[in-house]
Amino acid sequence: MNPETTPLDLNLFEHWDDDEDLWYKNNLVSLVQGDKTPTQVAIEIDTYITQETAKQYAVHQEYLAKQKKTKATCKENNNEEGTPVGEPNPGGHIEMVMLWIARLCTAFPPGHVGQDRIIAFLEALRALPRHEVVMASISKSEGELEDEEHVYRSLEMWPFGKGWLVLAEEFRYVSQPPPTERDLRYRNSQSAMVRTTALDLIDCRIYSVMEMILPFHHRWYPDLESCKEEGFNWLAGHVIAGAQWIVQPEAGRYVYRECRKVERLVTEYPRVVWSMERWRRWKDQFAFVAQEERFGERAREVAELAHERMVALEGEEEGLGLE
Repeated sequence: MNPETTPLDLNLFEHWDDDEDLWYKNNLVSLVQGDKTPTQVAIEIDTYITQETAKQYAVHQEYLAKQKKTKATCKENNNEEGTPVGEPNPGGHIEMVMLWIARLCTAFPPGHVGQDRIIAFLEALRALPRHEVVMASISKSEGELEDEEHVYRSLEMWPFGKGWLVLAEEFRYVSQPPPTERDLRYRNSQSAMVRTTALDLIDCRIYSVMEMILPFHHRWYPDLESCKEEGFNWLAGHVIAGAQWIVQPEAGRYVYRECRKVERLVTEYPRVVWSMERWRRWKDQFAFVAQEERFGERAREVAELAHERMVALEGEEEGLGLE
């Protein structure tokens, strides 16, 4: 089997999965295997979250009503007020699904139909009719009664893009793969993250490894002057993963457009901000790796491809320009 094109194990199921976990995960497996269409899975998951949220909202409202009636009596008798009932939490469902999506993304190489189906599923969610579900908000809104202990607010479902939940975090905390699969899963994950970013689904730019391939990234960058093989291997893996932000069809032009908005970074926060200064550094680093034999054939090939792509994008600007 060719590791460049063969999917890895899905690593999706755990021994502690409950019935709800299994329902979600089996749907996602049906998605990536092509047994269900992205739209089918999107509708089923959206319907489930919507219905479960409505049920929990009703249960929580009933709990609050009973709590108000018994609160005074419990205080007089120094009794416990009973087991609390959780608020509706659709965001928790969504984050859980995205964590499993992030794990699946590590299994499929760039260009594989499994990854395409995942991206199509996210796009199908965004294409669903917009609607709102109820979720709890601890903070009180202006004008709320002082004795109101829980305030509800609405969550719009599936607009994606910036400002909608913090879903990129779910792509950060994917379980650590075994050493034999680390570089492949790293590459697979980065290739999926750049697609979700370029398509304005989930902005994962802060977790791009592009910064880590630069020599001034002292925390991680290896000492190549010592000529230790593990240093070159480490950087080779990160170059292959980072290059996905340039060589993927949706990626290079998106990154270049973002870089052209800023000439030079003026702050290190957020950690990754595109700029032309960074663009030139990345291009130089890809050129260096492409010519250095100690990085191995595959890393040199990918680095050369990334460098050529960057030069071509610059040529488009000088010629016809970017739209």
